[in-house]
Amino acid sequence: MNGMFGGRRKDLRMWIVFSLNSGPKNGVEIMDSMERQSFGMWRPSPGSIYPMLENMVNEGTIRKREDGRYELTEDGKGFFGFRGGFFSSGPRSFDDAVSEISSLVTYMEELKQNGTKKYEEYREKLTEISERIKKIAD
Repeated sequence: MNGMFGGRRKDLRMWIVFSLNSGPKNGVEIMDSMERQSFGMWRPSPGSIYPMLENMVNEGTIRKREDGRYELTEDGKGFFGFRGGFFSSGPRSFDDAVSEISSLVTYMEELKQNGTKKYEEYREKLTEISERIKKIAD
């Protein structure tokens, strides 16, 4: 785990919490989710995911269900201040939202410059988002 996707244990925790926010997953499904979220640029190794999952179970952030899938506990849902899709410790301001959008656009620009093939798969969705933002700006 390196480059733009971090290299610290906290980063991996964040990815796992974000992945599990959409519902229970087993380790392979979590790795698949991370690969999708990074547009194919990063897939964590089993040697990093499974020890982290075990640590997170032991600390009470997630629990392992009988079916082998992991899910967030109540503590896990608040681990990063996850609120409605944003990682935040409280209400977000308009300034914070604009700053985050700008950061995400820079990230997408870099992905496109690096030649990721995923860009083409999301071209239509990106165009739709762009049109929505133009309406807000007008």
